[in-house]
Parts: sequence; C-alpha cells; structure tokens
Amino acid sequence: MDGAEVPAEEIFAAIRKATISLAVVPVMCGSALRNKGVQPVLDAIVRFLPSPEEIPPVKGVNPLTKKEETRASSDQEPLAALAFKIMQDEGRKLTYLRIYSGKLHAGDELYNASHGKNEKISRLLKMHANKRERVEQASAGDIIAVMGLKWVSTGDTICDEAHPILLEPIEFYEPVISLAIEAKTPADQEKLTVALGKLMEEDPTLRVKYEDETSQTVISGMGELHLEIITDRLLREFNARVNVGKPRVVHRETIQKSVECEGLFERELGEKK
Repeated sequence: MDGAEVPAEEIFAAIRKATISLAVVPVMCGSALRNKGVQPVLDAIVRFLPSPEEIPPVKGVNPLTKKEETRASSDQEPLAALAFKIMQDEGRKLTYLRIYSGKLHAGDELYNASHGKNEKISRLLKMHANKRERVEQASAGDIIAVMGLKWVSTGDTICDEAHPILLEPIEFYEPVISLAIEAKTPADQEKLTVALGKLMEEDPTLRVKYEDETSQTVISGMGELHLEIITDRLLREFNARVNVGKPRVVHRETIQKSVECEGLFERELGEKK
C-alpha cells in the first residue's frame, strides 16, 4: 500500500462482500438500554447486509407434492411470507410478516400452509418504531404488520393457496428456568388464564403448565430476566395480580460413556443372608 490510507468506502465494500458470502460475521458492541452503539448497528445493517435481491431464492417444500421449491425475491412470483413475530395491540392480534416473494393487498384471502387454514387480511401497516402507516399493498422484500389473521402463530408460512409452500420454520430453544406463580384472588385467576394464553402467542419460548398437586401455575422461560418481564406484564397489561415463587433452574444430565462394574447386595433375613 506504500503507506497510503485505505479509503473507508473500499473497507466497507470488502466487509460487505465477505459478509454476504458468509466468510465473516461483523460484531457490534453497544447497549440498547442506555442507547449506546445503536446508530453504528443501524449503519452496519445498511452497509454490510444484503438486500432481498442479493440473496439466493428462498427454499421450501410443497405440502402437496413434498418436493422442494424455490421462490425468488420478485413481485411476479407466487406469494410466500413468514410470520416471525406476533404481538397484542390493544387486544388485537398483530402479525409481522417477512415477504419473500409476491404481493399482499389489504383484504386479500391467504393460505396458512402450516395449519392448512384460510386467512383474511383486514389491514396492512408499515411500522416506524412507535408510529405506524396504513398501506394498501406490500411487495417482495418488505417487512409488514398485518391485522386480521386468526390462526397464525410464530414461524408459520403464509402463501397463495394455488401455489402452496412451506418455508423452513423457526426453531426455538427449550426453557432453562421455571417459576411458580399463583393468582391472589379468583378474579385474578380468570385474568391470569387469558393473559398467559396471549403471552404464549407472542412468545414461543414461554411455556406454561399447571401443577395439580400444588395448585400452582409454573411458567418457564429463557432466563430470570425473561420471567421477571412476564410477571411484570401480567400486572401492568392485564391487571392480573400474582404471588411469585423462587426461580428453579432446569438441570440436565447425560451419559458420557459406557462402563461395566460388578456389585454384591447382601441382606440378612433372620439367620440367613
């Protein structure tokens, strides 16, 4: 280089090329809680990550023929979208879709290939942080919020019924910590049941089971902070008051290798062994 400085544009171009080819993974440091490093992360997304047109066509399986199919990132292709997030918006179900191919229009009837059910869109919303913009259509490559889908859950494939496809589902980790909760009053118990059902729709890593012996509801999640947020939301959003027990970590054991051993069990019964 003869001591000359490398222009920033060339460095960015090299990192982008290596990132798209999966040769490197850029790592950014920061804290969203303290608003540190957020802007560099957003800049890195624009500079280094590929646009939908720069990645290979998404692969899936036709649920009828069981054969692999692809969908290119084009409006001319049949619709293929993945529901990657669900949240409750003033009591209504709001589904976030990543559109891989095709188009969506407000009022369209869609096919949920994961559950084999038909769905209908009532509204399309383009989200801007805490603001939203109502739109009439969305195209391949867009991330859009949809209202009106009843049967959808996180990881489901939404597509054209005439050209069905099942995209690779999202895999979720198993919970590592559990917490016992119980409603303070019978009225809170009714609210608790409804609230936990809605929270599980939003968060697939949250598991709930009822212990008959202790009459307690046990919630399981990915960490102590995760469960703290859940119990806080029960009171803040659903006005369900609960008593909270101590967290219990899930321990797992496994057999590492096979061994052989001998032992002798002796027991005296009167004068005999």
